[in-house]
Amino acid sequence: MKARFDDDNFRRRVARASAATRLATATAINDIALEIAAKADELVPFDTGALSSSQKIENASVGDLTATISYGGPAAPYALVQHEDQELRHTAGRSAKYLERPARQVGQNLDKKIQSLVRKAL
Repeated sequence: MKARFDDDNFRRRVARASAATRLATATAINDIALEIAAKADELVPFDTGALSSSQKIENASVGDLTATISYGGPAAPYALVQHEDQELRHTAGRSAKYLERPARQVGQNLDKKIQSLVRKAL
């Protein structure tokens, strides 16, 4: 009895599975970033709206599995002060650490969330 192993077919299937996994992971990370960003929008200090409207999300990609959420830039150069200075007073429901708090909250089960979203995608 002879057994034949199709090495080329196996390699193609592994490559497809790897690509699908990276795509699903990037999608999961982007979904999580959107969740964090939405929660941050509820906490970000609001006076004129410049800081709130300066939120920027850089999505993860297959080549770079990192998403970045930021506030500030030229429209709101004071974002870091507003985020870090816990002595500042804000309107009800708004606070310092407006990005850190949601990231910590959502990030508690980050691995499980990514695993679940990747499983669904595959």
